[in-house]
Parts: sequence; C-alpha cells; structure tokens
Amino acid sequence: MGLWGVYAGAQAMDVYQKLVDVAGNNVANAATPGYSAQRANLVSAPPVTIAGDAYPGPGMVSSGAEVVSVTRLRSFALDVQYRQATATGGFWDAQAQGLQHVEALLGGPATAPFQQALDGYFTAWNAVAQDAQNLGVRAAALGKAQTLVIAANDLSMQVQQLVGDLQGQAQADVTQANQLLSQIAGLENAIARQQAMGQQPNDLMDRRDLLLDQLAQLMPIGVQITPSSGAGTGEGFTVTAKDATGNEISLLGRTAGSGTVTVQQTLQLDPTGGTLQAVPGDGGDPVVLASGGEIAGLLAAAQKAGSFLQGLDALMQQVASQANALLASGYDLYGAQGSTQTFLFVLADATGQPIQVSGAYQPPEAGAPLAVNPTLIDDPARLAVAQAPPDAGRPSTDGQIAGRIAGGQPAADGQWAQVVNALATDSQSAQQQATISDSVVQTLQQQRQQFSGVDLNQEVAALIASQSAYQAAARVVSVNYQMLQDLLQHV
Repeated sequence: MGLWGVYAGAQAMDVYQKLVDVAGNNVANAATPGYSAQRANLVSAPPVTIAGDAYPGPGMVSSGAEVVSVTRLRSFALDVQYRQATATGGFWDAQAQGLQHVEALLGGPATAPFQQALDGYFTAWNAVAQDAQNLGVRAAALGKAQTLVIAANDLSMQVQQLVGDLQGQAQADVTQANQLLSQIAGLENAIARQQAMGQQPNDLMDRRDLLLDQLAQLMPIGVQITPSSGAGTGEGFTVTAKDATGNEISLLGRTAGSGTVTVQQTLQLDPTGGTLQAVPGDGGDPVVLASGGEIAGLLAAAQKAGSFLQGLDALMQQVASQANALLASGYDLYGAQGSTQTFLFVLADATGQPIQVSGAYQPPEAGAPLAVNPTLIDDPARLAVAQAPPDAGRPSTDGQIAGRIAGGQPAADGQWAQVVNALATDSQSAQQQATISDSVVQTLQQQRQQFSGVDLNQEVAALIASQSAYQAAARVVSVNYQMLQDLLQHV
C-alpha cells in the first residue's frame, strides 16, 4: 500500500478526531438549555484513479472516509407539537394562577371577611326588629352596615389591584414577545450568513429554537422553515400567528428583494387591555390575534376577575337598594317619614368618604363605592324602621321595616353564593385544564429530550469507539511508514 496507505490512515485519523470533537462538544453541552445533540455525517471519500505496476491497468482506489457535515438531532414535527402544547399550557397556567389569587382574597367560604360582614349585617337588623326603641341596638346595626361597606370596598379594591397586576403582567409579556421576535430575526439573519458561506450554524439554530419555544409559551405561533438551496443562500424562515378569524399573518420573515429577516408586526394590547393585537409595520390597522398562550391566559383571568367585581357590585347595589327603599317608606323615632336624606347607604368617593352635593348626600350609583349615611350615624333615632305611622303624635316603635330588611338575607346569600361559585367553577376548570396541558407538555418535552438531548452513556461509548478507531488508524500509518522505510533500505 505504501504512500497511499499512509494517506488513507492519516485521513482516517482526521475523521475520528472530528468524531471525538463532536462527542466532546455534546458532553460539554449536556446541561445547556435548548442544546441539540450533534452528529457527524460520514461518507466514503471519492476514489482516486491510480495507474502503475501495482495495479493491472488503471484502477479506482478508495481514499477512506470523510466528514461531510455536522448536523443537529432535531424533529421539526416534535417542535411543532411542543410549541402548540406550550401555548395551550401557558394559557391555562396563567388563568389558573390568576383566579387562585382572586379566591385567596376571599379567605375561604367559612372565614371570608366579606361573608362574615354580610351575615353580621342581617343579624343586626333582626336585633333592631326585636328592640326598635333601643338606640344602642340601632347604633350597632349602623356599625354592622359600616363593616359591610368597608369589607366590600376593601375586597373590591384588592380585586381591582389584582386585575391591574394581571394586565400589567400581560403587558410585560407583550414587551418580552416583541423583544423575542427581534432577537429571533437577528439570529436567523446570522444563520443565513453562515449558511451562505457553506457553514452549518448548529449552535445559532439551537439558540433561535430556544427563543421560539419561549415565544410559543407567550402566544400561539407557527414556524415555517425551508432548507437552504445550497452554498450562497440561506434557509427560508417565517414566524406566523393567526388572527381571531383563523387567518394566518406573518410576524417576521424575509423582506422581498433583500433576503433579510425582519419583524413585520408589532404586538400590543388593545386600549381596553382585553385582547392581543398585531400592528403591521407599514402602519396598517391593528389585527386581533387568536386567543392562546400566557398573554391571553392573563387577560382571561383579568376578565373573569372583572366579572367577579361586577357580581360583588351587583350584590351591594341590591343590598343598598333594598334597605334604602324600605327605610324611605318607614318612620323614625321622631315620627318623621324616611326620605332620600335618611337613606342607609349613600354614594362615596374613591376613599370611601360620603359625597355631598349642595349639602345633600347622594344616592348610590352602580359601580361606585358606598358609605353609610353620616346623618344616621350621628342620630340613630332617625332610622325609619317603623312600618306604622305615628299615632296621635306618638311615634310607632314596631320595627317591622327592620324585620323586612333582615328578611332579605336569603336572597343576598344566594346572590353571593352564585358570584363565589362562578369564580370557583372557573378556577377549578382552569386548574384541571392546566394539569392536563402540563402533562401533555411534559410528555412532549421528554420525547424531544429523547430525540434531541445528549445521552451521556451513548457519548462515552462513541468516544471510546472513536479513540480505538483513531489508534487503529494511527497504527495503519505507522505500519505503512515502516514498510516504506524497509523498501527504501533495499533500493
């Protein structure tokens, strides 16, 4: 074999050195997030035509093997499934966590401050009905009314704060999504430049795909990749989303003519904070995107928390309307009939202070805070809880109006139970869906890890095999070199 044997052996040593390098790189990145195991692709080197006495006529002699490329172990189909599942999981996880925070504000069905305040309010009116002349009992009922108002206003403010926090987190996620789109575009352009020079930028692709995974958790996306057509060109690349009607729009892709990947849509929340929108880079109208991902989950939780607030407000308006209407029809201890100025509940400002216009307290308004009428607090005798009008100048003390107010408890309790149960149902459903989605994501993650992850046992075996093959190739070089030395000594 002679000189040709030395060449073939050296070629083999180079091949196995590259195999060792690839295995070593895999081992070094076994714990790197998003890293895909790499494999060297070997083919037989082109044969060489040699003529001479050693060969009976021109012949084709194998020149060993060569590494033609180093590629990633990656399944595009698994990537698609994983990102779809991640978007679904992100939606339900965010919604479940948001609704759990709302439930936590209630403190549990048995110990909830608002529920206790509601029970105490109606119990106090029962006491007034039994002892309508007792000013201390009347003052206690007014105190319980104040406690109810404070509990309702506090709960409302806490839920409003939570809604703001959820919307704020959604806005932060939108900002992050825009940053991810920009980073993905930059990486894809770097990938294209490397591919145009005939390189295989595996590490850049891993970083890009990791960012795509992060983006998919925030919102549903589609990814379209077409292989490079050869040296001098980059791969085709587009990231898409669907609008609310199911039509696909491009978030980023290659600009016609330039071949550069650019961000084509900017993401934003609509002015009410209820939906995710894409704004075209050419200044077109915003497009509402399909629901899904963590952003939509946070917005859904905020909307459901808003529905809870509406239910709480409707309950308090019902309680206030019932009490005010009844007290306006009754008579106080002075024999005067109730009026709007002796309503139990009046309109309050954002700090809970009663609002006066031209010296008169204002009736409640839907969605606005309540307060207990200071006129009644200053003089509990003005509570018009008697059903019968004065008799011969003597005020009635029957307390029937108070009894009728207390009789509103079943309806109020039922209305409150509906509000709480609706929230609990939404929360439980979101938690169940989150558990299912997380299980799917975990399964797909395991499948991706099995396909693309680094198997240290396999890499160690590959290192040992490559080391042995390298030593054998070195022996081939050594033997052929010795044969040449022997030949030269006999010439």
